[in-house]
Amino acid sequence: MKSRVPLTFLLALLLLFAVKLHGQNQGLGFIPGEIHGNFQADVQYYNTDTAIGAPDVPEKLLMRGFSNINYTLGKFSAGLRYESYLATLQGFDSRYDGNAIPYRYATYQNEKLNVTVGSFYEQLETD
Repeated sequence: MKSRVPLTFLLALLLLFAVKLHGQNQGLGFIPGEIHGNFQADVQYYNTDTAIGAPDVPEKLLMRGFSNINYTLGKFSAGLRYESYLATLQGFDSRYDGNAIPYRYATYQNEKLNVTVGSFYEQLETD
């Protein structure tokens, strides 16, 4: 099976170095509002190691990555999370293999009202 990881890795590098960002500027000129986000990529190269009992992995280069993108305009905000598990890392459930947008949301907030819709979760603190 041909690995998709090198192409994905090259695309991530292209985005990293080709996009000019102005983090402190208001708006992008052609888009009103602000766009914020982050990304993370975890890439591992596997070797067989009988001394520690490491399993043999058919694809030697495995990765997972995600990106959060958030948009705000006045009292409105929206966002999504893109996740990619290409040849899933050891220790992760193999059902995650592939690409998806598992979380998305839209929020409107003013002084008296806060409404959020979407597929998201929030952790509540308990004492």
